[in-house]
Amino acid sequence: MRPLLLTLLITILLSCNNKAGKNAETPTTVKEPEAPLTTSLNRPTYSLKYLSSWIIDSSSEEFDLDRHFTLHSPVESGVITFFIFNTPKDEAESLQNQINAHLAETMKDGTVTYFSKWGNYQGHGAIITGKMSGVWPGEIKIFIHSTATSSFLVTSIYADSYKNDVLPGLNHIESSFVLK
Repeated sequence: MRPLLLTLLITILLSCNNKAGKNAETPTTVKEPEAPLTTSLNRPTYSLKYLSSWIIDSSSEEFDLDRHFTLHSPVESGVITFFIFNTPKDEAESLQNQINAHLAETMKDGTVTYFSKWGNYQGHGAIITGKMSGVWPGEIKIFIHSTATSSFLVTSIYADSYKNDVLPGLNHIESSFVLK
């Protein structure tokens, strides 16, 4: 019985030893969250990266990966559409035309705020907030950038209820887009 009692006493004493403080406990490994998988589009006139959970919509009759395409988020609400032009565009006029169309059709009575930078580009942009189709609170973000030889127009749309699911993907696309 004495060896068992002695072993128990040594175990208790070792577990109470504060020489190493709390570091004497078994260390736990904290696993870093994995970076989301991305897919790259590297086209003659642009490149971008998007989260692999997003899908390129090729169902539009106007679909052309080099000129007009849409990416859908994995949740019900969230899309971004690109128009790539091989000509310059009047940024202010193009933006106003887009605002007018969205206020007339998509988000009547929306509130418009303006911005001038999208990703790495300066240009003309607007955010329309309100109720999409008069029902779902959401946001439409429009941006146009033009050079002497080319331009692009990008529009993203999402419902507020999906904002936390959609914004990381939209931000990833925005930060990685490069016009060549």
